[in-house]
Amino acid sequence: MAAVESEVNKDCAPAFNTRITQLMREATVSTALAVSARAGLLAELCADSSPATALALATRSNMEAKHARELLGCLSSGGLVNCAGSDGGEMFSVEEHQRLPLMESGLLFQALLLDRFDAGTAFAMVETRGRRVTNLISSMECEVKSA
Repeated sequence: MAAVESEVNKDCAPAFNTRITQLMREATVSTALAVSARAGLLAELCADSSPATALALATRSNMEAKHARELLGCLSSGGLVNCAGSDGGEMFSVEEHQRLPLMESGLLFQALLLDRFDAGTAFAMVETRGRRVTNLISSMECEVKSA
């Protein structure tokens, strides 16, 4: 087999490397989102709008605090979770408008990355769960309005 030589456009190399780095970061955050969903950490985080420590969230989701801290740090660095404080006193939270999309995305990435479903099955599963959550929220809003 003959070696193929090609000229690399030196001007494009930095942009390509930047894009590859960006993809690697996004893949890492996506994996952290999937693992957080599987472990129950994401559900605990989204269950309450009050900020909580990694230790409190880890305890509620029955996982080790160091793993919760790493996952939450990754999600925070990816812009998906709010983090205030530093040096072990970090408080993590999610805004009200972020909860449903974050939970749906977590379930989707869990299905795609961890559950070994094909993409069609994963999207169908998330769509069904999403409809259930949306219907539940709608029924709760109707009950509040009628009260």
